[in-house]
Amino acid sequence: MRNIVICDSPRSGKSTFVRMLLNSFKGYSLLSEKAIWSAYVKTCMDNDITNIDLSNMNLLIKNVYEYSIKYEQKLNFILDSSNLSIDDCKKYQDNGFLVLIFGYPDLSKTEALKNIYEHDDDSEWSFHESSGNLSLIIENSIEESKINRKKCDELGIKFINTSQKRDKVLNQLLEWCKIKIND
Repeated sequence: MRNIVICDSPRSGKSTFVRMLLNSFKGYSLLSEKAIWSAYVKTCMDNDITNIDLSNMNLLIKNVYEYSIKYEQKLNFILDSSNLSIDDCKKYQDNGFLVLIFGYPDLSKTEALKNIYEHDDDSEWSFHESSGNLSLIIENSIEESKINRKKCDELGIKFINTSQKRDKVLNQLLEWCKIKIND
């Protein structure tokens, strides 16, 4: 089985797809960027560390991933990230990982926000964002998705466009992954 790296634009279906993979392939462990972030912040808060420096979080997350890959070679991982660069993802792909980049480059901001509000619940970070802040995040994410799609095409990385019929796209991707994971 191949290790998997999944990166995304926020609210593009990555977490849903990770759950689909974990349900379909029992031999994987999840390395979640969200869990690493949460553990770091909780550790700081529990120990009265008031100077929480998030500027090095991307480096910490990359180091956790690298350490896990280097020292836990017998385990199969799904690396779940929103902050790895496309160039970092390419390095993983060059080392045999299955890399999937999610985005919604063909949505307008209004369409993206409508999709989020339809699927949002209080367990999602977006549920707790102000509408103005969420609107800005989504606007930036759409532009990032356009850039990522182009860069993925240039580098030969699989880009998953969840702009339309997201459930259908994710189900088709799962079938594709069933073939690729055991290559």
